[in-house]
Amino acid sequence: MPNSSGVRAFDLQRIPRLDTKSHIPLYAQLAERFGAAIEKSHVALIGKILPSESECMIYFGISRPTVRQAMSQLFSQGLITRGRGRGTFVAPRRVDYDVGRSFEAEIRSDNRLVKFRVLEWESVAPPTDVRKALQLRPNEKVERIIRLRLLDDRPFAFEERYLPSRYRKQVTKEALASKLGISLIKSVTGEGPAKVGFTLRSIAADAEVARRLAIETGVPLLSSQHCYRLADGTPVLFGTVFFRGDSYEFSFQAQIHMT
Repeated sequence: MPNSSGVRAFDLQRIPRLDTKSHIPLYAQLAERFGAAIEKSHVALIGKILPSESECMIYFGISRPTVRQAMSQLFSQGLITRGRGRGTFVAPRRVDYDVGRSFEAEIRSDNRLVKFRVLEWESVAPPTDVRKALQLRPNEKVERIIRLRLLDDRPFAFEERYLPSRYRKQVTKEALASKLGISLIKSVTGEGPAKVGFTLRSIAADAEVARRLAIETGVPLLSSQHCYRLADGTPVLFGTVFFRGDSYEFSFQAQIHMT
């Protein structure tokens, strides 16, 4: 979470003035100048507060909409985050997830620390979409697992996942509090998943997810619905992870075949 100490990220006097004669829009110039200053010393600036809209308006001689447009651009780039009633802060670097690798591998290579806070864990009758995805028998129940994923102790993602209840005896609170999806599956089934299918969507945070992630209702989220399968095709874990849009992005490369 951003701190609330009021420590400034940098002095406005160190930011170059805008060029009113340039063909580059003023908001883009402002975003570029702030972005360059943040990138120069990103780690040291994380959690520190940026100048207010009024301060930027006075110093640069620009309008409030121009400042807001610049800040929106920095927000979309994952460089800043906003705290309701507290200001705008320098954000931690986004996790750039290469879909060709596991999330665990990405985190390890980036030297980031992931923890989990288990919010709910109960045996329930599965909703229709869950029953279909996990190919369950008519009376078979599932373990509904709700977790908050913390990245470097900061709320990062909200998880709602379902595991067939036949695996309940192999599930432990310790595993739920420490293991990512692939490792969790391996600990309860004895083997890692061989396949995963997922669907990505951009959605607006509802009140519950926003509260858990310490963001405002309506803020964009990246929703990843997925289903993990074992080598024999058996589906073992189905659910959705809601990632903070200011902290996460997917990337992939594909071979293009011309016909």
